[in-house]
Amino acid sequence: MKSVLVLLCAPLLLLNACVVLDTASDTAVSSMDQNTHTGNGGTVPKSLPVFKPYTGADGGYVGVYTRDREQAVYGVGDGIFVAGLVRVQGRYIGSIFYPTGYGPGDDITHDAAILRLCDEYFPKLKGKDWIGGDTGGDYY
Repeated sequence: MKSVLVLLCAPLLLLNACVVLDTASDTAVSSMDQNTHTGNGGTVPKSLPVFKPYTGADGGYVGVYTRDREQAVYGVGDGIFVAGLVRVQGRYIGSIFYPTGYGPGDDITHDAAILRLCDEYFPKLKGKDWIGGDTGGDYY
């Protein structure tokens, strides 16, 4: 598979963050984050984990959200943090991703099958995470 670098910015999870994805790998190449403070006034960059168990053309990314700051990469406000992205089957409508079986107005946050998949990639968040589709479909 030919590797393509994709730059995701502002629509990604409602934050002024950018993530560079390598479409041929399973993880983010780099990310910029304002919530990785070291406690001594500095910051440490973190990479946003991106997992692609689904590789079909009709796929996209759900964001994995949590209130556990230590297990996340950056915050989106109101004590909500992003831990990573997981690629599943579905489609984008505008910049919102809908897993197969869902559409506008549907609540995907607690889809049991997708959360079981997330548990494999984010075991420390089991029972403490949920998913969302605001992942910037214009970039895929």
